[in-house]
Amino acid sequence: MKLSNFKQEVDEVILKRGYDYYKEGHVLGKRCVHEGHYEVLVVGHENYKVNVWLDSNGTLLSYHCNCPFKGGPICKHEVAAFYALSISFKPKESELVQLLKTLPVETLVHELAEVAGYDVNVYQHLMTYQKHSDLLAQFELELEAIVAKHLHFGHIIFGKAIERLTNDLSMLMMKIDQLPDSHMMLLKCEMALLLREECAGMDEQLDDTNAVFTDFLGELHALLQSLVFQALDDECAAHDVFDFLMTKLSSTTDIDFELLDLIFEYGRHPKYLSLIMNYLKEKVDVVDETMKSSLYQCWYELLVRYSEEEAIHFLDQYHQIKGLQIYRLEQLIQKEAYDEALLLVLTLESLEGYQYDLSLKETRYLIYEKLNQVEDMKQLAEALFLEGHVSYYDVLKNLYHESFATFYESLKNRLKSTNDSSIYLKLIEFENDKEAMVEYIREHLSTIEVYAKLLFDGYPLEVCELYEQYICEETKQAMNRVAYRRICLILRRFGAYTTLNQLESFIHSLIQMFPRRRALKEELHQLLQELKGENKEVEIEQLSIEIA
Repeated sequence: MKLSNFKQEVDEVILKRGYDYYKEGHVLGKRCVHEGHYEVLVVGHENYKVNVWLDSNGTLLSYHCNCPFKGGPICKHEVAAFYALSISFKPKESELVQLLKTLPVETLVHELAEVAGYDVNVYQHLMTYQKHSDLLAQFELELEAIVAKHLHFGHIIFGKAIERLTNDLSMLMMKIDQLPDSHMMLLKCEMALLLREECAGMDEQLDDTNAVFTDFLGELHALLQSLVFQALDDECAAHDVFDFLMTKLSSTTDIDFELLDLIFEYGRHPKYLSLIMNYLKEKVDVVDETMKSSLYQCWYELLVRYSEEEAIHFLDQYHQIKGLQIYRLEQLIQKEAYDEALLLVLTLESLEGYQYDLSLKETRYLIYEKLNQVEDMKQLAEALFLEGHVSYYDVLKNLYHESFATFYESLKNRLKSTNDSSIYLKLIEFENDKEAMVEYIREHLSTIEVYAKLLFDGYPLEVCELYEQYICEETKQAMNRVAYRRICLILRRFGAYTTLNQLESFIHSLIQMFPRRRALKEELHQLLQELKGENKEVEIEQLSIEIA
């Protein structure tokens, strides 16, 4: 690993922390102990010494920090030291470099042209010294050639065809990455964004079942992030890249949230943070209403990253934005700031438009659980169950545990007196409370058809009795042949819970109860004939079995 390219070798999180340390002035000093050995003083929770050993070319031979960090091969103090050393370290010139400086220009041109003629890598590297506009135009032509080669209007590609397209695009992306950083950072960003824009229009023509193209897009976004992060190290490049990205972002009426996320990296510098904030203020007034919530959320996230105090003021100013407050709530829970999250969720539930938001109540239950507030958990779980969210019934059983039987009887008695029977029925069904079911059916006879099968094993007499009562009540209300035929269908279903003789006897009693309803008598007599015919078939089938 060289001092000139250590940024590519270090974990992104550690690299960012080390860079912040360096920029914020945590590197207090550095000294050369002897040739190739440097000592750097970095202040953190304590003062730490970072020892670095370099060869004459800037290769990191060894390094060590006396901090207690055990999370990886490199700590943030070492990264801060690398940044500090890379500014002033000048590799010793090799004998070749010293020789080249003595040669005439004509000789150098001749030799370089000859080497480039048989080494494509040398040729490509030398061609990077072309004009910025020429290189971008050439890149665009190569990109257009790849698109023309693989995509044709109206044709969907998949499988191996997507792999071939992605391979060609990856080769083009590698060319961007291989350009030198020193004076081509803006060009690299322009190329990467051009590639991204072209890829954005390909989705409709790709059947990316294996996610090959999706993975490539992820790599492309990672490259853009890396370029922006590298540009921040050079004030001139940072300014150019920022202006370019902002121009791209402002050139469309829609919000490119992926691009906005890249620009947010600049927020660590106050002057750029101010410019980004101005853009957001202007944009939030003109975007479609459906986009406002997401834009406010991005705005708040930017402030959380770089100015916690302003983030709190921002929430106070825009408390009416629902999505923003929900996002804040999620952030507090992620940080395990449960007391603060509880205050926020209670405030939200008191606001108009939030009272019936189930997700807020579920979030509040989660917070109670994290805070181990068992009584609050019981009350909220019961309220949610009574509102029809039956999944909380098992929660209640676990909460009450040994005292659940007492709670159940109390809840059952309270629900019995309410007009809404649906929750009461769910309750007794969950507990398989057959006695309560029978009692309920006596007051609501039509429900016998729902519960007959469930109750028959334990309460056969009650099932038959309640079914007969139900049929009698329905028959009294029936006034035409359609209704009479419906009565016959109910009688057939009743037959599953009684004997044929008892069913026939009950049908005869119905005929005697309503002697003047001729149409009813006809339908009932026809049902009796059908039942006798079915019984005859059963007897014949049984006789055949016995003979066999």
